[in-house]
Amino acid sequence: MTNEPEGQHHHYIPVFYLKQWANDRKRLIEFSRQGPVRAVKPRPTSPKGTGYVPGLYALDDIDPYVVNAVETLYMKPSDGLAADALQCFIEEREFPKSQLRFSWARFILSLMMGYPEAVANMKQQLRDNVQKIYEKTRKEDEPPTFQEYEAMHATNDMGRGHGRLLMDLMQDSKMGRLLFGMHWGVLKCKNYQHNLLTSDRAVVSNLFPISANHICLPITPRHVFIACATEKSQQEFLRLEPLDVMAAMNDRVVRQARTYVWGTDDAQLRFIQIDEGLGAIKVRSIRRVRSERCPISGGERS
Repeated sequence: MTNEPEGQHHHYIPVFYLKQWANDRKRLIEFSRQGPVRAVKPRPTSPKGTGYVPGLYALDDIDPYVVNAVETLYMKPSDGLAADALQCFIEEREFPKSQLRFSWARFILSLMMGYPEAVANMKQQLRDNVQKIYEKTRKEDEPPTFQEYEAMHATNDMGRGHGRLLMDLMQDSKMGRLLFGMHWGVLKCKNYQHNLLTSDRAVVSNLFPISANHICLPITPRHVFIACATEKSQQEFLRLEPLDVMAAMNDRVVRQARTYVWGTDDAQLRFIQIDEGLGAIKVRSIRRVRSERCPISGGERS
């Protein structure tokens, strides 16, 4: 048993999600820019060996067990329930308990707000705002910056404030409530030449020509999760040609990527070209695509 605190490698792309792209040897392919010319190259790895930043959600605290509180007390338990929700989507089952719907919504929000650049910006904005308030309220005998004040009084209000802010945003944000109330479903494709890819910016918004707001996320190499603002738009999406959905999703998911794209193998490397993000996927014509479309409510809507 180790005495080291857990959670040093904070996965902003959860392991349970990346496992969907792993093969029988529990390996998937990570695509990233490498070398002086920043060429996109594949790297076999495990789901645990990618999609993380050391200390990403760490609080600024002396106690190493407090440092990783966001990861160990919030992110990991939430990921466990989201993994159960994902399995329900794959197996076309209703959610057995309402908590799965909450956890799945939090998982989507974590993909949208928990990536490294967003967390760094959140920390900086919080520090800037606190400093402005401190400058207006500090006494003459107090140091000029809140950082110096914290050091003088051995407090860590800033670090704990960041942790509370991050968890609040992922639990009770306006976007979270909107997402929870949307109409959820899954589009499934099989017997196709290429697979769906995923990336570190895999949530796609309002990509398809349907009548209301919607978001999409590849959840396996063969499944696309959808959340639509209206039942009508959900049905419109489920009538789209799966080949077109897959081509558009792969293109957008890769164009949005900042550091990583993941796939089941390196067969699509030649379709990745350096452009915005990692590049753009060019998906060739894929014939004989079969689809099974199954709306999944996953619990009551509020």
